[in-house]
Amino acid sequence: MKVKLEIKAAWIGAAVVVVLIGLVGSFQHHHIARDVRAVLQTQQDALGASMAESLGDKLEMHAAVLEQGATAIDATVLADTAQLRRALARATGVRALFTGAFVVLPDGQLLMTEPPRPDDKPINLADRDYFQAVLAGRAVSLSAPMIARARHRAAVVMAVPLRASDGRLLGVLGGGIEIERDNLLGRLGSLPVGRGGHYEVVTQGADPVYIAHPDRSRLLKPASAAGHPGDLVTTKPVRRADWALRVVLPAAEVEAPIHAAQQRLLLQLTLLGGASALIGWLAMRRLLRPLTALHQAMRSWRASPGQPLRLRTSLPDERGELAREFEALARDARQREAELAAVSDASPLGLFRAGIDGRLSYVNDAYLRMHGVTLEEVRAGRAMLMPAEQREAALQSWHDAVVHGHGFSSVRRLQRGGGARGTSTATLAVRCAPLVVDGRLEGFVGTVEDVTERTAAEEKLMAVNAIFDATTDFVVQALPDGRITYMNPAARRAAGIGLNEPLGERQASDFHPAWAHERFRKEVLPAVLQRGVWVGDFVLLDGQGQERPISHMVLAHHGADGRIRHFSAVMRDVSAERQAEQEQRRQAATLRSMTEAIPAIMLAVGADGRFRFVNSSFERWHGLARGSVTGRTVQEVLGTDGHLLQQAWVARVLAGDTVRYETGEGLCTALGPRHLMVNLVPLRLDDHTLDGYVGVAYDISDRKEQEARLEALSRTDPLTGVLNRAGLQQRLDQLLQEARSGHLALLYIDLDHFKPVNDQHGHPAGDALLRQFAQRMLAIVRPTDTVARLGGDEFAILLTHLRERANADRVAAKVVQAASCPFDLDGTFVQVGASVGVAVASAAEGPMPDAATLIAQADMLLYRAKRAGGSRHMAEAVGA
Repeated sequence: MKVKLEIKAAWIGAAVVVVLIGLVGSFQHHHIARDVRAVLQTQQDALGASMAESLGDKLEMHAAVLEQGATAIDATVLADTAQLRRALARATGVRALFTGAFVVLPDGQLLMTEPPRPDDKPINLADRDYFQAVLAGRAVSLSAPMIARARHRAAVVMAVPLRASDGRLLGVLGGGIEIERDNLLGRLGSLPVGRGGHYEVVTQGADPVYIAHPDRSRLLKPASAAGHPGDLVTTKPVRRADWALRVVLPAAEVEAPIHAAQQRLLLQLTLLGGASALIGWLAMRRLLRPLTALHQAMRSWRASPGQPLRLRTSLPDERGELAREFEALARDARQREAELAAVSDASPLGLFRAGIDGRLSYVNDAYLRMHGVTLEEVRAGRAMLMPAEQREAALQSWHDAVVHGHGFSSVRRLQRGGGARGTSTATLAVRCAPLVVDGRLEGFVGTVEDVTERTAAEEKLMAVNAIFDATTDFVVQALPDGRITYMNPAARRAAGIGLNEPLGERQASDFHPAWAHERFRKEVLPAVLQRGVWVGDFVLLDGQGQERPISHMVLAHHGADGRIRHFSAVMRDVSAERQAEQEQRRQAATLRSMTEAIPAIMLAVGADGRFRFVNSSFERWHGLARGSVTGRTVQEVLGTDGHLLQQAWVARVLAGDTVRYETGEGLCTALGPRHLMVNLVPLRLDDHTLDGYVGVAYDISDRKEQEARLEALSRTDPLTGVLNRAGLQQRLDQLLQEARSGHLALLYIDLDHFKPVNDQHGHPAGDALLRQFAQRMLAIVRPTDTVARLGGDEFAILLTHLRERANADRVAAKVVQAASCPFDLDGTFVQVGASVGVAVASAAEGPMPDAATLIAQADMLLYRAKRAGGSRHMAEAVGA
């Protein structure tokens, strides 16, 4: 059975519909994922930018509040601890925004925290980055994330300087933001993004760490790449801090809307395809006829020239003939179109066609590349691709061309690209001609040429020429045979050649002495040929034939064939520098000789606390060669103890004061503990900038030892070795000032029957008895008690920290007993006695008496004991 033409056409039409729907569905299925992801990325970029800006604003607010708090603290407040704590407590903004506030002195010592720390251990913050930044002059500094020393918690610190009215740095006010608290960082880490996304804040740099993250165990840990494969991640920098804000949306949440849209599309296309195929088949079965089929083929070809024709050219009747003619016509049209398309695609110029309304109806690939756009992005018209400030002029030019029907040309700068592709500035030359069909203006056709590189090259050449004309360096170019082709104005002036004077046949050798030619041939030229450049010192002959030292650089320029086309030389007159260097060396040698001739210890330390210079006296005193001292810090050379001894003095001299002080015996060197008289003077540059300090020190250890020996001798009895009256007085005054608890007793002792010993056995025997008696008393008392000889046969004992008054009586009884025991004087035994007066004072029973009152009481009791017959003691409390 023969199938009718209309039935065949109906089946073909239905098949075409189904295939087209399938192609459209395939295309849409592919682009849904891209479009949905692009929309999500755009929304997330906006969210990330907003959150990063908000975080930056909050940091700005924190900084403003901290600076406002600093205005309430001056030198008077810093000097009063209570006033300073009140000032910190009144700073409500600081207490509201920061976990805690603290004040640091200029030497880095932590002065106070609010709220107070649980312990009072001294903390030095001089090594913290925010402290160093404030010392360097920063108005506000923000630290890297760290574990705070004061509270041992993860935090970032914001710090501002505390300055006096004269601008002098008084200290640093800091505020801590604990990153695990419910603050701007803690809340940010807990905020959700969508249903499963989150925010992260990380530091920037080579080794980033987390500052905010939903998983708090990651805080201060190294930050890995954000998200997992397929996650949607946005990273935005945070203003005021070297941080980056990340917005992370899981891949599952990104893919969910994509899958849903693709499923809906598949269902819709399936239903649409089925319905279209059914309706097309029914309609074409009734309507299509042979001529209708041909007419439809012609219309389809006109609408879609690229689609293949489906005609039966083998039919012997008029239908086949029409089909063959139409196919030949279509083939010729396709060939012409293919030729034009090939020419358009191969052209380096951008080609376009536009209607009189300015909308583009055709552009080639070169046009799209030059503008950095896609075909869809040009639908709004050519003028929309230009910057906003150029659109009005471009539209006016277009309007004039339409009205008068003539072409135009222009040069435009535009920003091309955008979004994820990035942007760049392009310079394009546009030429346009009218498109007239049957005497009617249908639009315009034109070309676009990218002249960005050519324009940039011309601008760079102009900039280089301007630099060469303005520079004071000598710039010269010469051919390989030595003939000079260019000299800049500075080189012409140095050589005595007019600015407009022709160079003629001048050779490079004309401007160098004869001896330099040989050096150029043996040293300079081989280096240039091998490495392409040579740099060194050379000599130039000026216009008067005088030699001038120069810093010389020679470059070789090669052509495409690798051969040298010409040489360039850049020279700088260094006569003044050489003279200054020679004078500087002379001054340095003079200064070194002077410092070596002075017997004092001399040193220079930079503002960074590192030694710059020490003389030989320093080497002998410390025992280190100067080569191992210079470049090291004061703490490294003098040790921690030595550094702490002079730290306060160094802080004063770095503040601009000249100081003079003695070190005491805490400074140990190669010669042992030494006393130094030190003078420190600030080192200022010509612009009065403080650049460290200079020190001159004299070793006064011998003088101090002599003074100590003389002082000890002035307080010691030379016969017995115990304290004398002056030593006792000094010790008594000291103990009365320090007495806080217990009893203090003064025993006044006088030997009975001592004078007959001197009369019968001589003064040497009496002296031996006094020495033995002094040793007996030292054996009776504790190491903390004091024994003194007041003169003649009078002694005294000072007892401290007695638990009860009866202890003084027991010691006095022991003294009486010790004195009554016979004394061996070189084989001769003599016997004396002792009378003792005991004055007792107690801090618990009222104010301690003065030394005169206590001595008078003990002396009175001594004489009572003597009047009572001697060899006994009498004790009484002061005031009893």
